[in-house]
Amino acid sequence: MTKEYDNSFGIAAVVLGILSIVFSVGVLLGSVGGTILGIVALVFALIQKKKANNKWAYIGMILAIIGIVLNIALLIITVNAIRQIAAQMQLAAEQMQAQGALQIPTQ
Repeated sequence: MTKEYDNSFGIAAVVLGILSIVFSVGVLLGSVGGTILGIVALVFALIQKKKANNKWAYIGMILAIIGIVLNIALLIITVNAIRQIAAQMQLAAEQMQAQGALQIPTQ
């Protein structure tokens, strides 16, 4: 196989882009891992585009960008949900303490 027709970076970009999208449905760690996979896929797609601008580079780039955007969006949603839950738990603890139902030991 000659260098002109080497699609290895493009194929790797497509595979990693697909994995990035699949990881986006995971938990918090999945979103971080999916984002990293998306970034690596984007780098591979750009390398493939530089070597031989073909459909593998194009599809890999699209999948990588979709994966990165999905993972970052879900990461932001997850962090905001955790913050809201923590605030609600703090409010509930304060209300219970004000009613005397919760005793928090002081040192």
